[in-house]
Amino acid sequence: MNSFLVQDIVITTIQVLIIIPIIAASTKLMQGGRNGLLPVFFTFGMFCYILDDLYYIVFCLLRPDERLPIAADEIAGCATLLLFSSLLEVLNNKKKRFSPMAFIFSVLFIGANIALWIAWSGEWVQDILFGLPYIYFLYLLMKGLLETKSMKKIEIAIIIPLCFIISGIEFALLNMDGTAYDITDLIAYFLMFSIAIWLIIKCIQSLYNEQGNYIYLTFTLFLCTLLILYASEDFYYSIALDLNTLSLLIMYIAFKKELAKDDIR
Repeated sequence: MNSFLVQDIVITTIQVLIIIPIIAASTKLMQGGRNGLLPVFFTFGMFCYILDDLYYIVFCLLRPDERLPIAADEIAGCATLLLFSSLLEVLNNKKKRFSPMAFIFSVLFIGANIALWIAWSGEWVQDILFGLPYIYFLYLLMKGLLETKSMKKIEIAIIIPLCFIISGIEFALLNMDGTAYDITDLIAYFLMFSIAIWLIIKCIQSLYNEQGNYIYLTFTLFLCTLLILYASEDFYYSIALDLNTLSLLIMYIAFKKELAKDDIR
């Protein structure tokens, strides 16, 4: 078991310890049914996510030298996204309009990520099947961000091309080696983490200034850190895992604050 894996297990364990009180706190929001289905979907989504973490920890401890196969952790991960998607559907139940822009971006961007996952793992059926919930989740997020104007048009106009640039860099890395690979890989990580840090700052500013829709912003941050996790390894994976853990805390704070608004009770 190498040092990076030990570090990942420790960080994942810390994440589990953070999710437990989040689940306990969100369970209280379900009491009396006064908040509808929103806390139900959020709580069970978090519960599935903690199952994902626990499976990862146990597998790494028992078989540290083997690659994680298709198993319960990916099923739990997909369940998390579907439950969060259901939450977004309930939140957005008054706005059923189809958004072509959000749909096209979601299909193309997640489609590019699925192609990369296949290139990295060689597992066609698994990556395509488990990639579909990401398309649905991203579509709802983009649709919500556009409709609530939680992101400015100029911000979206910058972020969307950046996403495809990063995907293009990742594809280019498949045919690189040596110094060119190291430099290009560093650029990809710089861009990915820059977007994540920008989202963290934007989420915190939104919560502090009470602007925009907290749920759409913070759930976007969560998905961003999740995709970065899948594209990272070793030291960078540990950083992405730290950011993902932070996103869970910000998500809960935002969810509780958004739930207090009269318009979604």
